[in-house]
Amino acid sequence: MTTPTTPQPSGPTHISQSSQKPGVSAWAVVSLSIGIVSLLLCWVPILNNLVIVLAIIGVIFSIIGIVGTKAGRRSGRGMAIAGLVLGIIAVVGVLGTQAMYGAALDNASKSLDSAAASASDSLDRMSGDATDDLLGKEITVDLGQFSATKDQYGLTETTLPVHVVNLASEPHTYSVQIEAVDASGNRVTDDTLMVNNLGAGQAQDLTAFEYQTDDKIEALKTATFKVTSISQM
Repeated sequence: MTTPTTPQPSGPTHISQSSQKPGVSAWAVVSLSIGIVSLLLCWVPILNNLVIVLAIIGVIFSIIGIVGTKAGRRSGRGMAIAGLVLGIIAVVGVLGTQAMYGAALDNASKSLDSAAASASDSLDRMSGDATDDLLGKEITVDLGQFSATKDQYGLTETTLPVHVVNLASEPHTYSVQIEAVDASGNRVTDDTLMVNNLGAGQAQDLTAFEYQTDDKIEALKTATFKVTSISQM
């Protein structure tokens, strides 16, 4: 009895192997994420000091991702390249914004210093601390000869002529303090004159040390007069 044989398939036999798709590089994903965050935050003052470090780390991760996706071992090469570009732009952005903010802060500091100096100068002028700077440069004060004469009623009239010229380029009000000292340098008395709204280049004549008491008049006749303080308003 003959055993039947199983017919063999004709033609070549194909053995199919399932091809596995390469996985996405984690370095590429992380570098792209870091690049996006760095680019968004690189314009923020103070915070961008940390962003530049983050951006540099992202650039390093991008390079690792590009190398890791070479020859198709991993996918995500495009993400790694994009992360590299964004990281470089973020670094440049940080450097640019820091230079811009630094220049702005420097200008603001100079403006504040200038305003403070101007305010201090104005206070000095108003308080009389700038007398040496004002006298002879923005105002001249010429003192005449002190005189004491009796009028028809027997009263003694005392006068010290004072000639004031405003050398400044705009009108100012001045307070001029004049002191009388004796031969020993001791103060006899003083007087203050107000020169109201004196125009630029204009002059005004005033009289100081009027209506002095008898005990001061004799000392004033031989006294030396000097300007001790000028306030400008």
